[in-house]
Amino acid sequence: ERELRRFRRSPVLIAMSLMFPLVQLVILGYAFGGNVKNLTVAVVDQDGGVPAVKVRELAGAIAANARTFSTVSYADEGSALDALRAGRVNGVLTIPPDYSRRVVSGREPRLAIIQDNTDNFVAATMTASVSGLVTSLGERKDERTFTSPRLDVVELYPYVPYVQYLLPGSVVMSIFMMVMIGGGIIFIDDKARGLHEGYLVTPIRRLELIAGFNISGTIKAVLAGFVLMTLGSLIAGVPDPFEPMRLLRLFVVIVVTALALVSMMFLIMVR
Repeated sequence: ERELRRFRRSPVLIAMSLMFPLVQLVILGYAFGGNVKNLTVAVVDQDGGVPAVKVRELAGAIAANARTFSTVSYADEGSALDALRAGRVNGVLTIPPDYSRRVVSGREPRLAIIQDNTDNFVAATMTASVSGLVTSLGERKDERTFTSPRLDVVELYPYVPYVQYLLPGSVVMSIFMMVMIGGGIIFIDDKARGLHEGYLVTPIRRLELIAGFNISGTIKAVLAGFVLMTLGSLIAGVPDPFEPMRLLRLFVVIVVTALALVSMMFLIMVR
């Protein structure tokens, strides 16, 4: 009865209990399902011939009907790649200068889609849409220009193995757990078991008590993060894991991360 009364008198706890599951449902429900729409593809036409115009028309038809992506014309490939790196577009469809000549002569015309591969789901959807466009070009029954174009898929960033992609998140999670266990959870457990009263009769202030918990948690978190990052680099195959400057930068990043997490824990415990 006491716990139910406390729950009823805490609007923040009620809101968190009800809203967080709904937020999780919305985020996970739409993150791992649904159709990708309204992407932006930059079209760089370096040819200007009739077959290149047909490519742009088909891309415009996809933008008008399926709405998987919309097209934006760029004069040169360099500015389109800058927009791709800046996140203003999701991909760059390049029509090379010799595309029309290859179509007419039947010498395997090629198109290229350069895409931001940091989001595999978006990249796969874009590749499928552009591949369908290329297939439609090959199905045209014009005897003078009938040929099957080839699509080259170019990833903007180099391939990163999943184990290396997962390594930073595992290290941050380790630091977070060490800060939580080494600082806040031990403090809460001591209060629940009544040991906190023994701390209060000692000649230390409340701020010093909380700082002691958090500093010990920081030291343990830094040690755990550094060891895990070093061993994880060996397991994941990260090049030059023991290079001195790399170790120094790694140590600084781990310390800053631990201090940021400890600062949040410190403010919570002080309140």
